Amino acid sequence: GVPSQRQYIIDYGMIMYYSQYMATQAQRRQDTRRRILAAAGKLFRARGFDKTSVDQIAAAANVAKGTFFQYFQAKIEVAAALASAVQERELERIHDQLAAGGSPLTVGRELMRSTADWAERNRGIAGPLLLHGLAKPRDPTPSSLRALLESILAAAQKKGEIRTDLPAAPISELLAGNVALTVLHWTAHGKRGQLAEWLAFAWKLHLEGALPR
Repeated sequence: GVPSQRQYIIDYGMIMYYSQYMATQAQRRQDTRRRILAAAGKLFRARGFDKTSVDQIAAAANVAKGTFFQYFQAKIEVAAALASAVQERELERIHDQLAAGGSPLTVGRELMRSTADWAERNRGIAGPLLLHGLAKPRDPTPSSLRALLESILAAAQKKGEIRTDLPAAPISELLAGNVALTVLHWTAHGKRGQLAEWLAFAWKLHLEGALPR
């Protein structure tokens, strides 16, 4: 039959309670994930990736080891999530600068500088992340370095800053590979403060070539 007003009030109350409970649970999960990421970031910077264990991350985040694995399958996934958050901010910044009419090549040079700055601050995870990406390549996300470069170079072509007889996609793919190998080499052999110069050189050489001008 038709539910009574009292039954309706009870049902509505249960719905509201369940909704609030689910919202609280979602907030708790977000907070736990943030704690794991923050703890891992500090440990990676202080100890390096290889010398940081899942047990140490869990202890620093004040969660059980089993809780860690509810969010991440391995510590390399934590490192990837830290890098992804930075890439998302770069994506937003680059789109804003291009939309404002800024020079795409200037935006690209700034991307090289910010990439170098991030690697300098996170040298302990930059190498393992690049090796993991080379071992298990995936399609680029909108915030991946290759996708960011493709957006920049496609905009540069529209502005007449670079040649248009070659597609932006393969140019950006080759440049992204060059940048990745440069960063990887720097993590093993480079000195602090040197990477920005290396990436600026890679950018210039890739776009201008080595032929006499």
